[in-house]
Amino acid sequence: MNRLLSYLALAAGFVLLILFITVGAGYLNTPPKEPGDDTTIEQLVENAQKYSRAEPITVYEDLAELTVASDFKISDDIRTTLRKSPANLEELKKTLAGIPQVGAVVKTYGKEGTCPPFAFTDDFRQKHLKKAFGENPDPYQTMKCRQQLLKVIQAYNVIRDQDEWSVKVSGEATPPPLWLFKAIGKPTEMANTHPQPRLYLKPAVACFSNEEADALRLLSDYHNSDPFTKSFPKANFPNLYDAEGKIPPLPSAAFKEYRVEMEKVILREREQLFPDGNPPKEYGKAVDEILDRFRAYLATIADLD
Repeated sequence: MNRLLSYLALAAGFVLLILFITVGAGYLNTPPKEPGDDTTIEQLVENAQKYSRAEPITVYEDLAELTVASDFKISDDIRTTLRKSPANLEELKKTLAGIPQVGAVVKTYGKEGTCPPFAFTDDFRQKHLKKAFGENPDPYQTMKCRQQLLKVIQAYNVIRDQDEWSVKVSGEATPPPLWLFKAIGKPTEMANTHPQPRLYLKPAVACFSNEEADALRLLSDYHNSDPFTKSFPKANFPNLYDAEGKIPPLPSAAFKEYRVEMEKVILREREQLFPDGNPPKEYGKAVDEILDRFRAYLATIADLD
């Protein structure tokens, strides 16, 4: 009996040894999981909510807009699904999770703890974003910058989308150039050459989009257009210009510093249009509405926190 028990114990030990060797070999041949491998898109969304306090559907919609605006290679069917309105939460979640490039962003979030601010932008556009907002803005800064840019573009669109108008000075041998009015009309003119950036109205993810980079370029081109720089020349507004002699897309501090001087330019231009100070009522009202829209644009930039 004792001999039988000894044989059984020996056999059991042998089996355990084989099992240990097999499992150990399997463990050694299995590459260790990298940080982020198990991270899900739901976790990224929860993290985004900490900074934006947005509802999950809003975060997924923003992720969809970021993806569509990116240079990720996605099919037309996926693009249609991502921009479907009203959005379906489960459909969006499933579609986004199935896009490899979005999966790579999720994995990077798992490794670093935040969503990389430029994960959805191409190298060319990153240069414009980094110049305006810094090399590596944190999530709170990124959200703030996205919201500020949206405000400025909305104010810009109010100028661009005005009903057609023109100004003309008669009765003078040499009429004034009226550079400010030409600057106010410039966004409407630029609409023919600069596609309007499509910005998501409820930014909820701490990542920039290619469209936001295009919006910065649009504002930079506007501020450095001939009529704008002649309205606010460097000689009179030196702090409005950067080291390269350009007016930045979001010169908040300079617009705030020169608020009074800019208003003087506006009033002086109005006086040139109506030198006697008593314009026909309908003309005076129309001109003041045009100037007020431009004032609102300047104030939007000046009041950025």
